[in-house]
Amino acid sequence: MITLPLTFKRGRLEYHQIKRDGDKAIYQVINPHYEVFKIKEMKEHTWPNGNTTPDHEISPSDCEWGINGFSFTSLEEAEEKFNNMVAGIIEDKSVKVNGPIVIPTEEFSIGDFADKNNIDYSNAFVIVKKALENGSIKFIREERRNARGKMTKIYASV
Repeated sequence: MITLPLTFKRGRLEYHQIKRDGDKAIYQVINPHYEVFKIKEMKEHTWPNGNTTPDHEISPSDCEWGINGFSFTSLEEAEEKFNNMVAGIIEDKSVKVNGPIVIPTEEFSIGDFADKNNIDYSNAFVIVKKALENGSIKFIREERRNARGKMTKIYASV
């Protein structure tokens, strides 16, 4: 696996790694500002012309910004976001909640998630959907929790 370098350029921007924990990182972008993002792993790929790109890491694309990547003008704000990402805390300003959202450490349904965070089901649904998109949680299975009705989807933290 080729890891994302401590310093790299993308377009006109130059990035310098400040801190990393697993697949979360803070990079200072020479402007100056700071970017916090979830690092993605790309598997080895053989192109039609026969060239092979080895396993490597990448930063989020422009269209993923605001989901898997965030920009800050102060290191303090960047570190707060980084610590929340490492802890699995989801912040969603489009959903009304009281306090930070916490992803359960055990397997859970959307209803379990809503109960644990003391929010209504519709808000829990939106947050779980966004967490699936950004890779904070993953779908595990469906199970029948009562004799009638739809199957319940079960999720877990990654």
